[in-house]
Amino acid sequence: MDLFKEILDTKTSSSSPRFRMQMADLATAVVKENWDKEHPGCVKVEYILGTDGAKTSDWIRVLHGYAGKGFGSYALPEIGSEVLVGFIMGDMENAVVLGCLHNSENPLPEKTANEKNTVKEIRTKGGYELTISEEKGKEKLSVKTPGEQILTIDDENQKIEVQDKQGKEKILIDGKTNSVSITGDKKIELASKSAKLLLDGGANKIELTASQIIINGKQMAELKGQSLKLEGTSVELKAKGTMKAEASGIAQLKGAMVKIN
Repeated sequence: MDLFKEILDTKTSSSSPRFRMQMADLATAVVKENWDKEHPGCVKVEYILGTDGAKTSDWIRVLHGYAGKGFGSYALPEIGSEVLVGFIMGDMENAVVLGCLHNSENPLPEKTANEKNTVKEIRTKGGYELTISEEKGKEKLSVKTPGEQILTIDDENQKIEVQDKQGKEKILIDGKTNSVSITGDKKIELASKSAKLLLDGGANKIELTASQIIINGKQMAELKGQSLKLEGTSVELKAKGTMKAEASGIAQLKGAMVKIN
């Protein structure tokens, strides 16, 4: 008698505390329940037994690709999904869900299967998508939410892009042009504690707020506008070389006391 048969015979002998139904190595079933606080991470399935009708399992475990104490992967089959079930030592009461199966009622996600098998995808029932395209020269990874917020990493065009549904709010890192661009339909704000840079497209203004603001041009710093205003408790203009003040109209210098040396 081989070891496998001996174990099965022991499990199903009259001295066993309860009868254990033996099954083939694998069976298909349909998920009926996928939550119980006493059995987290387990599912109940219904086996189709031909002329014998249907049988609903107790709570059974689900196989994951990675598992450990407090870590691992986690994705339970949805209710109504067809699953493949394996039986440890052929024991129906020691069943494990090995994975899910697509069928006519639950077909493959659109635009996944192709002749060269270049698309890999995870798409949840709620509409979250992780898509990897491995077509040579056009490699791309994208993450999409149900609200169509999109992250794209594009090897072909050397771009990383994050954008909203309308594409009006966007962050683009362009490896070809070595540039980073941030686009906002109304406002863009960069902040670090009390320092803030605000680009307000609605008001058509730029606002820079901080305890100290330093503008340093190694060759030249230029401020230009129809009207320029410098205001503070103390204002100092200083040139190590030549300093020139000129107006095509009226030039006015005013103070409680004016000293020219």
